[in-house]
Amino acid sequence: MEIMSKSIDKEGYLLIEKEFASRGFNFSFIKDFKDGWMIYKKTAEYSGSDKYELIKPKKQEEFNFRGSIIPKKWKYPSDNDFGRLGFDCVSLEKAIERHDQIIKTKQDKEDKENLVVDINLPKKEFTCQDLLKANPQINYSDAYSQIKKWLTEKTIVKVGEKKNKKGKASILYKKK
Repeated sequence: MEIMSKSIDKEGYLLIEKEFASRGFNFSFIKDFKDGWMIYKKTAEYSGSDKYELIKPKKQEEFNFRGSIIPKKWKYPSDNDFGRLGFDCVSLEKAIERHDQIIKTKQDKEDKENLVVDINLPKKEFTCQDLLKANPQINYSDAYSQIKKWLTEKTIVKVGEKKNKKGKASILYKKK
């Protein structure tokens, strides 16, 4: 894909063309969601069939290629990026639905990360497994993360190890 005009964003990156041709297809800009995602209409040059691509362009920094300076620019996702930064869709409606699904999934993930769970801190010495038993609403990963947070905040301290019948000994913690 070759950039013809010199449309530049506020950070000095060349923008992707509104219309361009590449590898037997014509691409036409359709919609900018203002959150980094865009829709381009993809038309095969010979058959005239249309598809739509939901894409999230990525920045490419300036670099030197065989003595030529390639300017910094926004880059259309490559074939390897599809499935993460680009999606083929059969219609404009499907492309919009896919965008909505991506945004909802991202929001659900952020909501889960920001969810405050009340974790009871045992009064006596405890291991990570003891914390799980006392707080069945959390999983091991959350319990381990909370222990690391408490250690950093100096809410708890390591006081020793508890031998197990099998495997590695468990670390014992105590409220400070």
